[in-house]
Amino acid sequence: MGVVFNPSQIQKLWRGFYVRKYIHNFYTRKNYLNGVLITNELVRREMDKLEEVHRRERENFQMMEKERERANQAHRSHHLLSTKQRPGIFNSPFRPAPDEMEQLLRQVKHHTPTSMAPRVWTPLLGLPGTPAPRSSRTPGSSLVIGRFSYSRPILPPIVSREKPTRPQINQWRQAKSTAVEGDFKRLRGSDC
Repeated sequence: MGVVFNPSQIQKLWRGFYVRKYIHNFYTRKNYLNGVLITNELVRREMDKLEEVHRRERENFQMMEKERERANQAHRSHHLLSTKQRPGIFNSPFRPAPDEMEQLLRQVKHHTPTSMAPRVWTPLLGLPGTPAPRSSRTPGSSLVIGRFSYSRPILPPIVSREKPTRPQINQWRQAKSTAVEGDFKRLRGSDC
């Protein structure tokens, strides 16, 4: 008795053989997966280096922000600095050395507010020693004095409501008095 194969079983065996030999080659697949492992390891190392760089940058940025905040705090509390007559709150006489905030207060210079800062004088035309041409004062132009100018333009004055002049008031009083006198004359004429 011979072994009889069903055509579907033959096709199944042939397909498996063909696919294993020409399509899914085990050794090619193994080499591909080894290459993927090596590539993954390289990418992972690069990502670790990049993460370390980003972490350092973040730490540096946070440290700079803290230093900037401390400097701003020292600017705001410059009045707490010690003098020759009185120790400041950061420089206790019972301590052997002053606090580090006291040192920071000594290092930080106090800045004057911008509203109290002196105006900046700039020479016209940018050339030192050259006289500037005089111009008339028109709205929107800067006032020229010698070769220097104000940093702000001169604005036109605010127009106020004009007050009535003396002759207008007198005319109103005369008109009022003549109208009142006319009314009195009419009333007197009717009484008589």
